[in-house]
Amino acid sequence: LITKVDDDDNPGDVGIATNNPQQPLDASNVARANIAASDTTIVGTDSAALAGSGHLISGNDNVVAGGDTASISGGNFNFVGGGSGINVDLSNFSTSIGGKNNDISGASFSVILGGRNNVVVTGKSHFLGGGSNNKISGTDAGSALDNTLVGGVDNEIIGGQRSFIGAGASNTIYSSNSVIGGGTSNIASGDTATIFGGSSNK
Repeated sequence: LITKVDDDDNPGDVGIATNNPQQPLDASNVARANIAASDTTIVGTDSAALAGSGHLISGNDNVVAGGDTASISGGNFNFVGGGSGINVDLSNFSTSIGGKNNDISGASFSVILGGRNNVVVTGKSHFLGGGSNNKISGTDAGSALDNTLVGGVDNEIIGGQRSFIGAGASNTIYSSNSVIGGGTSNIASGDTATIFGGSSNK
């Protein structure tokens, strides 16, 4: 291990070197790794922060790659890729990639792909594609499953299972197996309801 120090004893570049180029690099016994991520704390085992700054990682087998002020806590096997202000908490096998303030809490096997101020809370196996101020939520971990919200603004799926919102603005689903394709201010409150678009349909 090589550390470059300046004349005032300030540490600089860090690298790994060997006088035997035939010897492979083996880091399998490293419990946690921080590679160029400043102001970052890692607690737990088999977790890593790769670049960026201000990250906090707890639990096991979690990874943050790039971005700033990401947090993974209370769960295992989660991933945050880039973005800013992203939290993945109390979940397992969940991923939030890019965007700003896109959070997953208590929702294992769930994914957020970009956008801004999007939230997935409770349940499992949800997908939120992007947009802004969108939310998938449930009342308990067993009742809100497999919902999909592709994009748009201020759209919500609240409870239920296997429901879908494509885009639009201020659309809300309160039921299972329901679809809102787009439009604005549409509401689906009964199971197996379908609204393709338009405005203020119920």
